Amino acid sequence: MRTPTTQAGTDALMEARNDDACAQPHVRSRGFTLVELLVALFVMSLVAILGWRGLDGMVRTQAALQGRADDVLALQAGVAQWRTDLDAVTPLPTLPAISWNGQVLRMVRRVEGPDGPAMAVAAWTRRSDAGASLWRRWP
Repeated sequence: MRTPTTQAGTDALMEARNDDACAQPHVRSRGFTLVELLVALFVMSLVAILGWRGLDGMVRTQAALQGRADDVLALQAGVAQWRTDLDAVTPLPTLPAISWNGQVLRMVRRVEGPDGPAMAVAAWTRRSDAGASLWRRWP
């Protein structure tokens, strides 16, 4: 047999359900779980390692480039001095303009002195210092 339901009966039933739901304690999450913290720590450590490797690579590259830049600068200074000496070479009646004896290259060149233009001898030689072979110049 069926019992007719009324609006008041339906409201009472819904109210009883709401009271039962309110009677149960609410479980609220506070903070993060251990798994979430471990995953976050793992991700942060990966980012730190990749960042460290990137910085280390940049520092090494910068050191290598600085050493090469210093070498290129010294080479440019030497080539500029060679060019200056060769552009100023002047032959004299008693001396050849350029002479090589197997060890020293001598060039007679013009120089500007306090009393005006003059002649000077510039000499270049190759010497070994501490295992490195270097060109040396003296006026």
